[in-house]
Amino acid sequence: MIKLIVSDIDGTLIRHGQLELPAGLFDEIRRLKKLGITFCPASGRQLSSMQKLFAPVSDELYYICENGSIVYGPQIYKSAMDRSDVIALANEILSMPLCEVFLSGSNMTYLIPKHVRMAAYTELYIRNNYKVLEKPENIPEDIIKVSAFCISGEESEFFYPYSGRSVLADSGFRKQALSDTDTSVPGWHMIKKGDTHEAYASLLSEWGSRYNVVDAGNSWVDVTASSKGLGLERLSTALGISRDEIMAFGDAENDLSMLEFAGHPYVMESGIELLKNRFPMHCGNVIEVLSEIRG
Repeated sequence: MIKLIVSDIDGTLIRHGQLELPAGLFDEIRRLKKLGITFCPASGRQLSSMQKLFAPVSDELYYICENGSIVYGPQIYKSAMDRSDVIALANEILSMPLCEVFLSGSNMTYLIPKHVRMAAYTELYIRNNYKVLEKPENIPEDIIKVSAFCISGEESEFFYPYSGRSVLADSGFRKQALSDTDTSVPGWHMIKKGDTHEAYASLLSEWGSRYNVVDAGNSWVDVTASSKGLGLERLSTALGISRDEIMAFGDAENDLSMLEFAGHPYVMESGIELLKNRFPMHCGNVIEVLSEIRG
């Protein structure tokens, strides 16, 4: 019997190019809970970003955050990186012309932005709690993930379409019905995402023997002392749930360890070939699979 369902978010629950979770997911989560089945999103996102996405059911969930580096429900597990390594990693990423560095604390992102619109992009699109630092040495807490965000060096014509949405008011910007050509909101022009191959190869070569370095998809390379699989293992132990009682969904390299740990792994049909070749069960829609679970 399935007792725990764990799902990646971006590329799995939220298709690439979309902003919100699909209609019907919250009803499925509530229905599954009545059957004694717990739902847990697993993502490279921070806790606050995930809670905003899952707001109608946020208090009913466990969370595997920052690619498994911290698990909440209350806090069950945290894996911090060595501070000197974090500073060296951050400076290495800062030296890459087309990469921004994101430093993840327990529920705070620290930026040392090179691009003038990176802070606004973080607030409006990524929707993280964040603070801007002058240099990596000023980090005020343990860091659990270091990320390279790869950009193209160009800007698309307009910022991602939040026009007229409440997120503008939530983010401290005046709520208004903006036309697609309105540039009065800071960061309205979109930062164009870039390729991860060079950054991934460089970071893997330098840091892969000490840390988990993954291409997290969607222009991100993440470096952690943990993984989604290890986070899931710690959660399952805390809940007293066996691997055979876990169903998991994912689409990218950073989901591999989680899918390996779960007894019932599903790969999205849009997922990378590595996963589709490794795991036989594929799906095009997570909700469709969930709706077939009857306890």
